[in-house]
Amino acid sequence: MINDNKKLKVMKKYLLTLLAASLYIFAGCEKAPEGDNDDNTPTTEFSLEASTDNVELDASKEGVTAITFSWTSGSNFGTGSAIEYVWEITTEADVEYKEAYKEELGRGVTSRSFKIGELNNYLRTNLLAMDGAEETYRVRVSAVVAGSDVDQSDEVTFKATTYEPFTGELYLIGS
Repeated sequence: MINDNKKLKVMKKYLLTLLAASLYIFAGCEKAPEGDNDDNTPTTEFSLEASTDNVELDASKEGVTAITFSWTSGSNFGTGSAIEYVWEITTEADVEYKEAYKEELGRGVTSRSFKIGELNNYLRTNLLAMDGAEETYRVRVSAVVAGSDVDQSDEVTFKATTYEPFTGELYLIGS
C-alpha cells in the first residue's frame, strides 16, 4: 500500500510536469501573420470605409469635418516590403478611374479626413465640380507592395453638392 502511494505521487508529478511542458510549448507557438499563406494571397480583405455616404457641404460650417475615409492596412505577404497607399477620386461616370485625381499617400497612412471647406475646394479644383449640382463621387484606395501584382484595393461612393465659396474680400469702386 505504501509502495502504491509512492507510485501514485510520482505519476501525479510526472503528469503535472508533462502538462506544464505542453502548455509552455503551445503558448510559445506564433500565429501566422495575416495575409500570409502558402500561395501568397491575402487571407484578409483590404477594406475602405467612409463615415457617411451623403456629405452636406454648407458654407457656414466650413471648419466642421465633412467626411472621414479609413481603411485597413494591406498585406506585404511576409516579404517585409513597405506598403504604399494610393488615393484616387473620380465621378460616378468614370467607371475605370481614367480621369481620376490620383495621389500617392505614402506609408503608414490609414485614414483621410476633409473639413467642409476643404472638400468643397478639393472637388471644385481637382474634379471641376459644378456648384449647386449634386454629384456622386467614387473613392478608391489601393495598398501597393513593391514587386507584387496582387490587387489590394477597395472603393466607396458618396454624394455631395459643391458651393461657390465666399471670398471674404469686398472691393468698392467709385466715390
